[in-house]
Amino acid sequence: MIGLANVRGELVICASLAHVLGVAPAAMAKPDKLHPQHARLLVIRREDVRIVCPVDEVHGIERFQSRQLQEVPATIVKAMASYSKAIVSWNHHSVGLLDEERLFSMLKRSLA
Repeated sequence: MIGLANVRGELVICASLAHVLGVAPAAMAKPDKLHPQHARLLVIRREDVRIVCPVDEVHGIERFQSRQLQEVPATIVKAMASYSKAIVSWNHHSVGLLDEERLFSMLKRSLA
C-alpha cells in the first residue's frame, strides 16, 4: 500500500503493482513543453476488491482470443513472484497477461 486516492469522492487504497510483481518501476522521462508528464492512476476491481495503481501508460481494454495466448517462458514460470499466465503478441510487442485470480488473492491478503 502506498496511500489513498480519491476516486469520484470515495477513498480507495492505492497499491504499487511494480512492487507486487517484483519489477522496477519505469524511469520517468523528463517532461518538456511538447510532451508534458502526467501521473496516471488505474482503478482495478475484482469481486469485492477495488484498488488504484499508478501506471506509466494506459492503452485501453483489449480482448484476445484463447488461440492468441502463448505459454509463459520457463524463466518466468520459475520466478517466485510470477503472476503471468500467458504471453500475448500486441502491437509488435510481447506482453504478459496477468493471472488476475492470483494477483487479487494476494492483494486481498495484503489488505486484510
